[in-house]
Amino acid sequence: GPGPGRYGMPGAVRDFAAARLDYHGEAGSMRRRLRDYVVRLADYRASIGTAQVPATWTVLPEVYHSYEADAANFREVLDWCLQHGDAESGLRICTSLRLCWVVGDARAERAEWLDALTRAAGAAVPATILGPALAIRAQLAFEDADMAGAEETGLAALKLCQAAGEARFSA
Repeated sequence: GPGPGRYGMPGAVRDFAAARLDYHGEAGSMRRRLRDYVVRLADYRASIGTAQVPATWTVLPEVYHSYEADAANFREVLDWCLQHGDAESGLRICTSLRLCWVVGDARAERAEWLDALTRAAGAAVPATILGPALAIRAQLAFEDADMAGAEETGLAALKLCQAAGEARFSA
């Protein structure tokens, strides 16, 4: 298809490489680097989608199409964040992907990620991260006609966003 070429590693080679990384004690380091890359990638895509980074109209569709190509990496990193208690990074990714998620039609999956990461967050996640994530969750509840859930989650998000001085998500 259009766009840059992509490389896919066959399953057996991927499994062998993962086993070698694990054997040498580098699997955790590799996963953290993948998480950091995915956080930066999601933030960059959000900055294009929200016009914080100037881009031509021809770039915008590519941002959304490239999300589909990278969706497996995003899911893998979100799962890793959930398993390793890094709800902050997971919620940051979810917040940054909100515009790519609007284009797709996987509301249930998005809601599941946000719910699981929010449950795991506890008090350790700053309001600047948790507030916007809850605002997005409230939007998903609204789209699903769950008005009570949208109101409850939206009010919690508003309180956190206002306390954190997060004007964009307070609006």
